[in-house]
Amino acid sequence: MKEDGSEQDLNHPHGTIPDISAPIVPGVCAGGIFIGSRFAPPPEDGDKYEIQRRKDSVVYSLHAVKVWTRNDLVYQIGVYEGYRGVMPEGIGVGSTISEVEDRFHCDVVEDPDGDLVTPCFPGWSFDTAEWNGSRNMNEKSDTVIEFDNRRGVIENLDAPIKVICVFKPVD
Repeated sequence: MKEDGSEQDLNHPHGTIPDISAPIVPGVCAGGIFIGSRFAPPPEDGDKYEIQRRKDSVVYSLHAVKVWTRNDLVYQIGVYEGYRGVMPEGIGVGSTISEVEDRFHCDVVEDPDGDLVTPCFPGWSFDTAEWNGSRNMNEKSDTVIEFDNRRGVIENLDAPIKVICVFKPVD
């Protein structure tokens, strides 16, 4: 879907090639691809990409962007290292947890799936190099990053974002 609610047709002869400079809009789009839109991967003889076929979905990894589809419709988009686009608030891959909290004016917390979120601004989640659930050891620095269940906040606010996922928020 486009921002105006109309259907976005990404089924064109060359398939969809993500724009790594496109804005990240939580709950709406990233990589120039919209949540709810029809997705056509680039031709296999073009740019290299990986396909993971799962029980009820297909995940396409195209450079710094991953696209999750169900019945050819996009339900989640992830952006990774090398992605240059940012949110209207200036948050992107490489921003820190502290920057997220400052710009969104709310604490970053862990959701039930172990992803980091801003409860005041749904439609996106993120992870850092050090963060992969409730406790993880950073292999390079041996820094332990922990989620404090009593406070519900993250202790290492300087951890940089490594992946941002955009999805339609659950009502």
